[in-house]
Parts: sequence; structure tokens; C-alpha cells
Amino acid sequence: PEAIEIFNLHQEEQKEIMRAKKEAGIPHKKSTYIFTNRDGELFHPDSMRNGVKRLLEKAGLKTIRVHDLRHSHASILFEKDVDSKIIQTLLGHKDIKTTLNTYVKTSDTHKQKEVLKLSELISSTKPK
Repeated sequence: PEAIEIFNLHQEEQKEIMRAKKEAGIPHKKSTYIFTNRDGELFHPDSMRNGVKRLLEKAGLKTIRVHDLRHSHASILFEKDVDSKIIQTLLGHKDIKTTLNTYVKTSDTHKQKEVLKLSELISSTKPK
């Protein structure tokens, strides 16, 4: 909910920038992308990479590749029990194998949670 509110505010800001540029006669490309540069174009990969690196350094976090965020996103969704087909669709993969074998990594905590579920299932089906 909070993330959706932030995205909605961002979208409104983008619309306002487009209106102001149009009124001023400044060209601006209309885009369906969430994150664009000031001209409405996609960011150059180096800009994204450098921006993320600066944010991570400022936060005192380990530097990772921007693409690693896709892997983290998939793994977090999987651990939150989001359906694998939904994750596949969100990542834009044609094959579920790509999503599950390449992008989703399972943590020890998640494995333990699933083993516990199985144990509870077995215990609940024992004859009494």
C-alpha cells in the first residue's frame, strides 16, 4: 500500500512535468515507464548503475548489480508464497524453468518453514 501510494505520487509528478514542459514548448516523450530521465526517455544503464551504487554506498550496503535486484525480487516473492506463475509473469519469462532455476533462490529459513508445513501435514493425517 505505501509503495503504491509512492508510485502514484511519482506518476502524478511525471504528469505535471509533462504538462509544464508542453506549456513551455519543451519536447518531452510520453512514456509508460515508471522511471525515466527528465526528457521522458529510459535511463542509460550507466546512469542507473551509478545511481544505485551511490545509494548503496550512502546506506553502507554492499554494492550489487542492478540486475541482482531482479533475482532478489523473485526470491522475496517466492518466500512470501506468491504463486510461481505470477512471479514468472512479473519477470516476463516465457518459461517457468527460467524463473525457478535461475532467479529464485531459497533461504534456509524458507526451507525450514516448508519442512515444518510438511511435518504438520503428516501429523494431521495420522490415524488416531
